[in-house]
Amino acid sequence: MEAVPSGNASSFDAIVIGGGPNGLMASSYLARAGAHVLLLERRIETGGGLNTDEYFGFRFNLHAIYHMMADVMPAFRDLDLWNFGLRY
Repeated sequence: MEAVPSGNASSFDAIVIGGGPNGLMASSYLARAGAHVLLLERRIETGGGLNTDEYFGFRFNLHAIYHMMADVMPAFRDLDLWNFGLRY
């Protein structure tokens, strides 16, 4: 998947670098407030927790802790993510 925005940096109200959990939340809050947001992510998929990385020959899901905390994260409720398909 590749999305290429039209225009230049000055055509956006905010540019968020990183499509991990915090970048996605920040972008969502900004867009909900009416900002025209550009989200930049170096990987093919956003989400951060979707990624497994290898260190010293072992594979790790570095953001797995977020999954255990989903029910107590205010942003998950604020952004109504359960109605957009978030499931655990």
